Amino acid sequence: MRITGGSLRGRPLVGKVLDGVRPTPSRVREALFSMIGQDLRGQRVLDAFGGSGLLSFEALSRGAAQALIIESSRANLAELKKSVDAFGLSEEVELRLGQCPGVIPRAGQFELIFLDPPYAMDPEPTLAAVAPLATGWVILEHERRRVVNAPPGLVEDRHRDYGDTSVRLYRPAPLTLDEGASG
Repeated sequence: MRITGGSLRGRPLVGKVLDGVRPTPSRVREALFSMIGQDLRGQRVLDAFGGSGLLSFEALSRGAAQALIIESSRANLAELKKSVDAFGLSEEVELRLGQCPGVIPRAGQFELIFLDPPYAMDPEPTLAAVAPLATGWVILEHERRRVVNAPPGLVEDRHRDYGDTSVRLYRPAPLTLDEGASG
């Protein structure tokens, strides 16, 4: 598996992709970054289900400033670290061991949030947990036949299907007049 764009374009992952990890296919990654843009200069990324790390590496390759990658498997986290080191991204990437949504930061702002949970997992609790942190795109990859409702604070902007996979792009909901008033 290789990075499809940006400064790391063509570079392969160094760490192994362990059993149970479902990396986002290259055609889906290319379509995704065509939708959200190729220039991610200065953006902060939260990757709540790190897996192979490909989505975060793609964003960093396109100029993102920092990425917090959360992964539930200690063995997979070690493989992610190999790719982080090989790409020279140890200053830009924070790796965190834990299960989502429990380890989602309680505060902070992220311009780009990736959610690619195991297909058997209900993504809505994690989607709700990241909604207050989102200042830009929230991207959810899930099994096509699953129905997913946007939580308060997010609105669905786009939805695309690729085989058995659905990709939903959310944006923060606009403030209403009451929410924007400071009294």
